[in-house]
Amino acid sequence: MDIYRIMLVDDDLSHLEYTARIIEKNFTQKPVCVNDSRTVLSTLSEGGFCLILLDLNMPHINGLELLTDINFRFPEIPVVIVTAAEDSETVVSAVRQGAFDYVTKASGKNRLIAAVSKAVKHYFTMKELDKLKEEFFDPADDSAISQKFVTNSSRMARIFSYMKNIAPTPTPVLITGETGVGKELIAELIYDMSGMKGRMVKVNVSGLDDTVFSDTLFGHVKGAFTGADGMREGLVKSAENGVLFLDEIGDLEQSSQVKLLRLLQDNSYYPLGSDNVRQVNTKIVAATNRDLKAMSETGEFRKDLYYRLMFHNIIIPPLRERKEDIFPVTEHLLAEIAERYSIPKPSITAPALMLMSGYDYPGNVRELEGIMYDMVAETHPEIIDEKIVADYFRRKGLKLEIQNEITGLADRLEIAYRGAFPTVKELSDHLIQMALDEAEGNISKAAQLLGINRQTIYRHLSEQ
Repeated sequence: MDIYRIMLVDDDLSHLEYTARIIEKNFTQKPVCVNDSRTVLSTLSEGGFCLILLDLNMPHINGLELLTDINFRFPEIPVVIVTAAEDSETVVSAVRQGAFDYVTKASGKNRLIAAVSKAVKHYFTMKELDKLKEEFFDPADDSAISQKFVTNSSRMARIFSYMKNIAPTPTPVLITGETGVGKELIAELIYDMSGMKGRMVKVNVSGLDDTVFSDTLFGHVKGAFTGADGMREGLVKSAENGVLFLDEIGDLEQSSQVKLLRLLQDNSYYPLGSDNVRQVNTKIVAATNRDLKAMSETGEFRKDLYYRLMFHNIIIPPLRERKEDIFPVTEHLLAEIAERYSIPKPSITAPALMLMSGYDYPGNVRELEGIMYDMVAETHPEIIDEKIVADYFRRKGLKLEIQNEITGLADRLEIAYRGAFPTVKELSDHLIQMALDEAEGNISKAAQLLGINRQTIYRHLSEQ
C-alpha cells in the first residue's frame, strides 16, 4: 500500500483536532496538523504529502494566498478548501485559483470523507500516469526537449518541469505569451509529454465566424445547409484521444465561445444541423498573445470560459527576459540555415553575439530567426563578426542598446574566431569571467554588461 501523508491547516485548534480524528479513523493514518499558516510551505517542502485540507480564514496568511503558492510550488498535490459557511463567491474564487474541491465545517463527516477519498484517489491516479509516462518519454531529458525548443534558460526549465505534471491530465491548458515566443512549440511538447495515442490537431481560430468555426470543429450532417451533400466529421473528432490545439483563442467570437465552453465542461458538442449530442475525449490546449483576464473583465471574453481555460496556465517569457537563450538559438539557426540552403555553416564571433544581445527582439525568437536568415542572405558570410552585425542592424533601423563598457569588452575578447569556433560553454565561461573582471567582481554590474540576470551568474559560479 502506498505511504502518504495528509496535511490539515486550520488556526481553530478544536476543529483541527476534530478533523484529525476523522482522518485517522477512516484513512488509517495520523495527519500532519498545522495551525500556523506561515509554516505550511516549509512543512510541504519535507515531501510525502498527497492532500491538503486548507482553511481559508486564517491570520498571517489567508487560505487563498496560500492556495496560489501551493499550486505554483506543489502543483501535484490536490487542495481541498475548508470554509466556515457556504459562501459561493469565496468557493468560486478558490476553485478558479486551482482548489480541487471544498467542504464546509458544517457539512458533516460523510462529506469530508468523500472529498478526501476523491482527492487521494486523484493524487495516486496522476502519480501512476507519471510512472507510465516515464516509460516512454522523459521531459527532463534536454535532448528530447531541444529537438523542438532551444533554450539555456532556468525559467524555461521550470516551465518544462510544470508541463511534465500537467501534460498527462485531461484538463485544458492555456499558453500565453507575446508573438513569436514559441507557443505552438510548447503545445507540441505538451502533446509529446501527454502519452495520448490520438493525433494532435491544430486550428487557428482567428477570423473564423461562428458558422465556419462550428463546421470546422464540430462538422455537419447531410442537409445541414445548402451544399452539405454528405456528413462531415469535425476536427474535434479527428483529435479523439489526442490534443486539439486552438491558436489565437483571444480572437474567438462570443457565440463560438459558448460552444467551446460546452465542449470543455461536458466533453460534448452538436454537429451543425444535428440535435444529437456527440461525446468526445480530447485534451484542449489553447494559446493567445492577448490579455484574456482584461478581456474577461470588459466582457469581450466570457469569464466562465476564461476560468475553464485557466486550469493550467503556461506563461512563456519573452526573449528579452531570457537573453541567455540568444547564444544557443543563434547557433541553432545558423546550423538550420546551412542545412536548408546547402551551404557551409557560418561562424559567429563572441563580440558579434554580445552585440546581438543588446537588442530587445520585440518579435522574440521569430524575429531573431528572420534576422539571421536575412543577414546570411544579404552578406553570405563565412564569419559573422561585430561589424557585420552592427552594419546589418543599422541598415534595418534596429536599435542596439549597447553600453560603452560592453563595446569595449567585446573589442578585448580573446576568444573571437581563430579557425575553430568555441563551444557555448567555453564562450559562457569566458564572457562571464571577463565581465566579472571588468566589473571588479560586482555581479550586478557584470550581469548588466552581459544583458543577463544575476541569478544566471550565481548559478554559473555554483556549477564551477
